Amino acid sequence: MTEELYWLILTVTMTALFWIPYIINRIAVRGLMNAMANPSPEDKEQADWAIRSQAAHANAIKNIVIFAPLVITTHILEVGIAMTANACMAYFIARLGYHALYTGRADSNFCRWFYGTNGTRASFARRDLIKIKWRENQFALDPSVNKA
Repeated sequence: MTEELYWLILTVTMTALFWIPYIINRIAVRGLMNAMANPSPEDKEQADWAIRSQAAHANAIKNIVIFAPLVITTHILEVGIAMTANACMAYFIARLGYHALYTGRADSNFCRWFYGTNGTRASFARRDLIKIKWRENQFALDPSVNKA
């Protein structure tokens, strides 16, 4: 297993576990049976941190849809290098940091912006490396291109 896949598995697992805090809060506020029922307007409000946790979880799910195919493509094309592995690790740390900062309601918008954009930048850097490597492989496979 490549390092990129390792970090992808950790990221997906972490994202899958992000629902636990707000479900526990929902059970604590509404009780077990009402927490499993469909929400209604007369339900008690959850804590603010739980609502933010749910929003951060939704954001993580939206971003994993972009991250996972890039990592899988890197693995399939066998173009992973140290930078792509480090980018995957940075994405994992950024998602964890984003969830913690957003749920904890850190007032530092810069921190949230930094974590969010650097994960995206790492994804684009990986995409550009794949394009470069793909072009190199195409040149190697196409003898007419290699002729001077």
